[in-house]
Amino acid sequence: MKNTIVGAVLMVAAIIALIATGHLNILLAIFMIGLVICFHEFGHFLLARINGVTVKEFSIGLGPRLITWKMRGTRWSVKLLPFGGSCLMLGDDEPLTTDEIDKEKEEAEKEEAKDEAKEAEVSADDEAKEKTELPQDEEGCSFASRNVWQRISIIFAGPFFNFILAFLLACIIIGSIGYDPAIVTSVTEEVAEKTGLSVGDTITEYQEHTIRIGRDVALYETLDGVPKTVTITYEHNGESFTKTYDSVFVKRYMCGIGYNYYQDGTVAAMKLTDAVGAAAEAGLQVGDEVIRFNGCEIATAADFQKYVSEHPIGADPVEFVVRRDGQELTFKVTPILTEEYQLGFGYNIDYREKVGPIGVIKYGVNEVGYWIRRRSRA
Repeated sequence: MKNTIVGAVLMVAAIIALIATGHLNILLAIFMIGLVICFHEFGHFLLARINGVTVKEFSIGLGPRLITWKMRGTRWSVKLLPFGGSCLMLGDDEPLTTDEIDKEKEEAEKEEAKDEAKEAEVSADDEAKEKTELPQDEEGCSFASRNVWQRISIIFAGPFFNFILAFLLACIIIGSIGYDPAIVTSVTEEVAEKTGLSVGDTITEYQEHTIRIGRDVALYETLDGVPKTVTITYEHNGESFTKTYDSVFVKRYMCGIGYNYYQDGTVAAMKLTDAVGAAAEAGLQVGDEVIRFNGCEIATAADFQKYVSEHPIGADPVEFVVRRDGQELTFKVTPILTEEYQLGFGYNIDYREKVGPIGVIKYGVNEVGYWIRRRSRA
């Protein structure tokens, strides 16, 4: 008990320290890991109960118990360390700590004393009735006693519940900020003449891949690269068109930066989401907010794009003035000449469009599918 109190005090102190030092992301990560694991274990618990398996204990967290109670034959516990949880089925081996062993012995002695008092009060008929109401033997309720399909369902329930949780979280996100439609945001004259593609059209297929959201195009473009011949299907004024054209071969000087054009539906500040190549060598970092470029004031990503379109980047060094941790820093970046094939059109990955309840479910499924495809192709 003393160790548990000390551990609880240390845990509270650690949480306060994380909050005080501004490391809420660490606290949130711990909470999310615990949530995912607990939901996973709840899947095992639910299918175990459905299939008649006795669940000895369902725990939220790890380590010594802080709060515990019994309900319908299962001990429910909230434990000290908020890193996950567990579902202990009958027949599972779980080593106990010294404190837990002592507590179990104490509770067993109390239960035995209660039983002795009860036996002294009840009649022989009552005792016989109690015997008929005793639960089935432990072997009959254990995980190992179930048939193969029951065991498979109990095991499968854990990862399946992770998919359910991912879907629920995706629906919450889509319901809050919307989805990213695969809308064309820019197109070169050359590609527009060949395909009829125009700003505002929606890409529905790219290289025989179905496109549901803007990030789908980005995913396949990043993983597969841009081929010499591109096939797209797009919708224009309610009509669908499929076009094949030669991609655009480009030689240009690159600084190696990435940024989001939109955030929460509006043009965003020029904050770097990527810094590689020349940018990384010069010292730029992800999270830097560009406030001046070559002496020009930059308030949003649109300002930067406008300047670059009017003053194309060449071989000469360029100057970035960024805001980092409240300080203004200046960096000289020497662009690197790159040769690549490009699609010849830009597409949305930042702007979000809100949808109704049916759309939330639809794009919630799409969101889960996107992350599955991304992880499977990584």
